[in-house]
Amino acid sequence: MFFLLAHAASKGLGEMGEFAAVLSGGIGLLLVIIIYVIMLVAWWKIFAKAGHSGALALLFLVPIVNLVIFLWFAFSEWPIHRRLRELERRAKGDEF
Repeated sequence: MFFLLAHAASKGLGEMGEFAAVLSGGIGLLLVIIIYVIMLVAWWKIFAKAGHSGALALLFLVPIVNLVIFLWFAFSEWPIHRRLRELERRAKGDEF
């Protein structure tokens, strides 16, 4: 890996060219995988806290579907809100 960077530097690619060369190789792929794993875990926790299945976070890996799931999640009623509303009704003594 160092040899490739040294070779690219000798060709006069400049600092940005070297940076792009490093990111286009294995290091860039590793960084992308790490970012995807972090985002997947974060969305899993968000879905679980909202009362949905955490496995819905896996749909964020599918292009276009991730946008649809994001919009559905943002504008739908969350199960946790339904449960809270039911508890408030019970506390007031109202029937379902």
